[in-house]
Amino acid sequence: MSLSTRLKSARLMRGYSLKELAGLTSGAVSSATLSRFERGEIAPSPDKLRWLARAMELPYSYFFRTPKVINQVAFRKRSKLGKKVEQQILEQTRDFLERYTEAEHLMNIPSQKLPEFSGVIKSLEDAESAADQLRKDWRLGENPIHSVVEEMEAEGIRILAVDAHSAFDGLSSTPDSEEDFIVFNRNQPLDRQRFTLLHELGHHYLKIAPKLDQERAVNRFSGAFAVPASMMRERIGSHRKQLHPVELIGLKKDFGLSIAALLYRAKDLGIITEYAHRNAMVTISQIGWRKNEPEVFIGEEKPSRLLELLGRGIAEECISQSKAAELYGMKLGDFRDVLLQGEKYSSN
Repeated sequence: MSLSTRLKSARLMRGYSLKELAGLTSGAVSSATLSRFERGEIAPSPDKLRWLARAMELPYSYFFRTPKVINQVAFRKRSKLGKKVEQQILEQTRDFLERYTEAEHLMNIPSQKLPEFSGVIKSLEDAESAADQLRKDWRLGENPIHSVVEEMEAEGIRILAVDAHSAFDGLSSTPDSEEDFIVFNRNQPLDRQRFTLLHELGHHYLKIAPKLDQERAVNRFSGAFAVPASMMRERIGSHRKQLHPVELIGLKKDFGLSIAALLYRAKDLGIITEYAHRNAMVTISQIGWRKNEPEVFIGEEKPSRLLELLGRGIAEECISQSKAAELYGMKLGDFRDVLLQGEKYSSN
């Protein structure tokens, strides 16, 4: 990737227009000059590049870092998410992967890859079975998962939480990607974050037959991974005429999925009929839960592996605090506060 392309990537990552970025340089770089830099017509001097780095709160070394190539991702978004925001999220993902990879390299820690899924999902029942098998592979048993992020990071999946528009849910690497990664919107409600993480895991992990509805298969996988069939039946029975809201609250408190998702799970398993499911959705709409569900699940979805890796590097004197701050995407002073407080989120 050329310096001109790198400059544009940095600007897109920060969400600036040419005019906005030029305005942050105190007149050192005009928007017209910046445009010429990005088109590769002229090269910025070291002084100009430092001005731009300061304006975007990036280390000077960012412009000379080995770039990550992101060929294809599975985006989970709605149409109202603009192209500008989509590009910003992709560039944030690229930057995160570059920093993560460099941290692993400095620590001499090899990247992990999820074992490839051996079969092809030809039915929704296959998706259910795949979720059960992955739970076994990860030694999760059938108990509720306190933190989806924690389990994924333990398997080597790189997780990035971003502040994004509500139209963005998440994205994931494809099975043939160089590394496994998932990005999710931390501004969404916690139950939605958890389902998004599992949904993106399904997109990344499963090989789905072309004739099968991909979204339905991935949703079935997500529900089965979050709430195994045997556990669901143990809690509410195998066949029910209807479910009481208090039961749904109890399930949400333990499993951390939305009430709507839990009702769909009950329908998928044949515990309630299609008719009972429709009636239940009407009921939760009438009591206001379609728009504002009770927040009863006590948990969190906060990526922590990169911070822990950097803390280990500092302790082992493999990297300095200033380098660790750079790799975490923070200023040194802020990063020192993070180390003391154990905060798990990067601001970038």
